[in-house]
Amino acid sequence: MNLARLLKPREEVRQSLRERIDEARNIAPTPIMAINELKGAVAREKQWREYNYELLSRIFSTSEHLSDYQLSQTRLDRVEDRYYDIDFKVIVARLHKTVEGQVECLESIINRLDLIPDSPAAKMAVEVAQGQAAIVRLAERFHRIVGQLQKRHNGRPTLDVNDEYDVQDLFHALLMLFFDDIRPEEWTPSYAGGASRIDFRLPELETVVEIKKTRPSLSTRELGDQLIVDIAKYKTHPNCRNIFCLVYDPDHIIKNPRGVENDLLKLSS
Repeated sequence: MNLARLLKPREEVRQSLRERIDEARNIAPTPIMAINELKGAVAREKQWREYNYELLSRIFSTSEHLSDYQLSQTRLDRVEDRYYDIDFKVIVARLHKTVEGQVECLESIINRLDLIPDSPAAKMAVEVAQGQAAIVRLAERFHRIVGQLQKRHNGRPTLDVNDEYDVQDLFHALLMLFFDDIRPEEWTPSYAGGASRIDFRLPELETVVEIKKTRPSLSTRELGDQLIVDIAKYKTHPNCRNIFCLVYDPDHIIKNPRGVENDLLKLSS
């Protein structure tokens, strides 16, 4: 017998199931007084339930949790209903009961998640997400780190971050806090008549980190054009799934950084 394994990261699964439980509150409001209200609630329950089927089938490697969920339901229509005049309130009660049963089943699955092992793919997804979060964290705090380096005891020598190479050297050192395999200065295949150096490649994440630093002689448009070309080149790289671009702009040369970021995100999607 094959044991169930999680096909998605555990916390992502937990959050998804909790969202489905929260959604159940909107299915069958109390009280339901009219037939049109009942029809609307029945339709919502059907859509909610079918979505849950699909979600559970994608979360687990085997079908036992989906089977448990199917058993938690209460049928709204039954064979014996053909022979009796079923009171409106009976159908409403069945509707509430089936929603409650499905919610209890989803809650039970959440409570047992820690007992279910991860699949190799889910483990990898967690590691990649954690690694990407570390890169973002370093980028967000980079300017504070540069500022702290200037505050040496008794004015001792420090690393001055004056140009792009200084930024690369410092960021490389910071990446070593989280990654063992950091491969600098790899060349991509030629694109538009030239080749391009990748600042850092992280094989375990299949991720490239491209670093730029603004300067008065480099316009925002030129910087954007460089990144557009870089993104296009990296898309052809056989071991690149993700690209992180750090543009260090301590002098606030870029007047609309969010606009540049949004434009690049559109191109990279």
